[in-house]
Amino acid sequence: MAPLVRCSHCAKNFAVSRWDQLNGFLVPCPSCGIFNGRSWNIRAVALAGLFLHVFSFFLVMRPARALVSALAFGSLAYLTSSVATSGAYPALEVTWYVLFLLSPIVIDAALLVRHQIKLGQPSSQTPVAQTTVVAAPTHIRPK
Repeated sequence: MAPLVRCSHCAKNFAVSRWDQLNGFLVPCPSCGIFNGRSWNIRAVALAGLFLHVFSFFLVMRPARALVSALAFGSLAYLTSSVATSGAYPALEVTWYVLFLLSPIVIDAALLVRHQIKLGQPSSQTPVAQTTVVAAPTHIRPK
């Protein structure tokens, strides 16, 4: 049985899968439609993308979507590797390796930003400066 969680907006309980609860995925409340989940840590997502590479997709996506994304990424890498690593263009080879190594981090970061925006909270690692905008007078009357 799926565990029950309490909506942060309407305080009603609803069921969430264990995978969604473990990873903090956003789940809309069936009553009010507000997304519920937890904030992701920027450092954890970036380090997962760096060290786990394509397998980090399983931490930031649901399993079916992560599998499709990992297979698509692997296929694209395999198909382009023969052209990029042929040795004819060393700059192209270096560019391919850099893109191959860094693209999971960029994809994870984009998903993190989308997650935080939908959650409606700033990231846990970047404080939001409190600023007040004061309207300037439109005209100044002479005395």
